[in-house]
Amino acid sequence: MGHLNIRRGFLRDKLLIREVTWRTGRSLKTVMKHLDSGTIGPKFATPGRPSKLDPYAEKFAVWLKIDAAINVLWVHPQFFRFRGNILAINSGPV
Repeated sequence: MGHLNIRRGFLRDKLLIREVTWRTGRSLKTVMKHLDSGTIGPKFATPGRPSKLDPYAEKFAVWLKIDAAINVLWVHPQFFRFRGNILAINSGPV
């Protein structure tokens, strides 16, 4: 994990090499060795495994469609104003 922190600190966060050595607790020679090696880090394949939520995927899809329809119909109260006893949607000053 230290190798990834070294590369991230130097390349992405634009830290000085001395700052990287201080933050990671590694020696200057070790940090220079990791940066000069050019390797990205450990590569391994993540095994494909089913999610705990897979049995409920269809139900969630239906719920999301219903929720999207409800949110479209919902209008914030600040867009309403009263004209006497009639509720009208604000379209600008009257």
